[in-house]
Amino acid sequence: MSFMVTDGAVADSPMGVVTGDFLFVGDVGRPDLLEKAARVSGASELFRQGPVRQRPAFPLDAGSPPGLARSRCGLGVRQGQLSAVPQSTMGYEKLFNWAFQIPEEAEFIRQVLSGQPDPPRYFGEMKRLNKLGPAILGGLRRPARLPETRLRPLLRDGALVVDLRTAADFAGGHAPGSINIPLNRSFTGWAGWLLPL
Repeated sequence: MSFMVTDGAVADSPMGVVTGDFLFVGDVGRPDLLEKAARVSGASELFRQGPVRQRPAFPLDAGSPPGLARSRCGLGVRQGQLSAVPQSTMGYEKLFNWAFQIPEEAEFIRQVLSGQPDPPRYFGEMKRLNKLGPAILGGLRRPARLPETRLRPLLRDGALVVDLRTAADFAGGHAPGSINIPLNRSFTGWAGWLLPL
């Protein structure tokens, strides 16, 4: 769904369009990554229902929220690009977004599915939790702090040890067998990808 946002107190025309995962700055969202069969139908729906087909309905000067420039879900990110433009307008997207330039559904589907990455390992669990909700936890406990002398025996026994230091510090010396996921803004994404559930 896309929503036109109007300040009804002072205006009668939209100031912005909220497009969710349909439209990004210079790109469009990608279909569901988990089910390959659903990718084609998702790409088709993206073409038929998204702002690309609805473009006549949106005022050209209506802006799109800045968060959409930084999504990791678009084709540009898959091709190693990330929009430097913090926000856009429907008019700008109509002129320069690749998806607006493709009138044929089959070609749109081909391009939006081109280079689709494999889904991160945590996607299956994420979808399950989104559908069923999380298990009730009996309260979270702070993990016990172990003495350094326990590290090597744990690694030898196959324990997974995550070193939270910066990559530079880790490269300077670390416990053999440990993995490095720096504790920064990317931690949850990398942890979801690399650590078992």
